[in-house]
Amino acid sequence: MKKNQNLSTSSKGQTLVEILVAIGITISVLIAVFALAGRTINMGTLSRQKLQAINFAQEDMEAVRNIRDTNWIKAEKDDSISWDDNIKGDFTDYGVQYNTTSEEWEIVSNPTSYDVFTRSIDIEDDPEVDGSEKKRITVTVSWGGGSNNITLYEDITNWKE
Repeated sequence: MKKNQNLSTSSKGQTLVEILVAIGITISVLIAVFALAGRTINMGTLSRQKLQAINFAQEDMEAVRNIRDTNWIKAEKDDSISWDDNIKGDFTDYGVQYNTTSEEWEIVSNPTSYDVFTRSIDIEDDPEVDGSEKKRITVTVSWGGGSNNITLYEDITNWKE
């Protein structure tokens, strides 16, 4: 009878240790799952913001091309208008905005902001091309206090000449 009691007490202690180990493993797994879920949510947010930033940068690049193309249309009626009117010279930390009165895009002297994004445009003449027939457009969109940014580059030219 005494042997059965010792075996029973030992078995109870072993079961308690097994339960504690199982609880420890379960807690570890849950912590890992919640950490992974939090990281996944953060990465999803960052991916969405990167996509928005790329779209904003492309919109600004398209706006500068639109200014050039509008100049070509105007130049057909007025010889004094050049392909690079409104984008002549070097611009640093400028922005673009749509003028609803003239129904045209225009360069503005400040970077433009939307929601958490700040959009900045730099325009410079290409020093390797005579007559400034080529310009380097750099669009930078930043967010998160400037800790994240996307930069696009494009060269536009007076290809009609």
